[in-house]
Amino acid sequence: MYEAKHQGPGNMVVFNSSMRSERENQAELKASLYQALEHEEFLLHYQPLIHFPSRSLIGFEALVRWQHPQRGLLTPVEFLPIVAASHLMPALESWILKSACHQMSQWNQQFALKKEFRMNINVSPDFLLHLNFINNLNLAISESGVNPEQICLELTENSFIGHGSDVEALLFTIKRLGVNITLDDFGTGYSSLSYLHRLPIDEIKIDQSFVQSLDSTSSLASITRGIISLAQQLELNVTAEGVETLEQLRVVQECGCEYGQGYFFSHAVPAVEAQQLIENPEYWGSLF
Repeated sequence: MYEAKHQGPGNMVVFNSSMRSERENQAELKASLYQALEHEEFLLHYQPLIHFPSRSLIGFEALVRWQHPQRGLLTPVEFLPIVAASHLMPALESWILKSACHQMSQWNQQFALKKEFRMNINVSPDFLLHLNFINNLNLAISESGVNPEQICLELTENSFIGHGSDVEALLFTIKRLGVNITLDDFGTGYSSLSYLHRLPIDEIKIDQSFVQSLDSTSSLASITRGIISLAQQLELNVTAEGVETLEQLRVVQECGCEYGQGYFFSHAVPAVEAQQLIENPEYWGSLF
């Protein structure tokens, strides 16, 4: 019944044993969530952000993982829906925000990074609209001592839908703190274009569904080129997500995109490996 409801009105689903197993797994994970937060079982991995013209590392996107005591390392796909359903997203994201800021501050002290080097942190609508979001952001910045200009919050279009002026006021408050704002998954919604001219957005991320089809569909390359051209006219940075092949890299470069991330460069890696990537700047030039 629950699976049929999940698929939408008018659907019929025949029971099989895997459904019971999946429900039991979800129930077990849900019961473990509170303990995971209390025992600090979550950790961050970092996916490199690359600046194409200089062939250099320009920052990282912080991505959460769960080091489950029995199941091992779990990816967000496996647990974030359960976190959201349990209304624990603000608590987890508050931890992510503080941890990522502390890591960025630590790397600043260790490597004297340029002010352009940034840490991208995903923020869900639930966390953004939480009563204590600005306080959480202020606290993360002040406690870590990080330069707020090096922090970039990634928001999706879902953050804006149905919230209007509330979100707009929040974004301008965030900008007054010196923090940057990225519109993630750009191109997948219906009203993304209307946000670009009126909101204090610094960067857009072209959704990987466009990037990963560039080597097979020329029309998508034209759309991507148009998005990049529009962003440049609005003086926004553009990052291509999901770059997985050399051909995709070359196409997005030809389209005028200056930033990118994806498996072609690196998977998200633990902090120790991310530090090694910072220490080895010559590595990135060898990929182009």
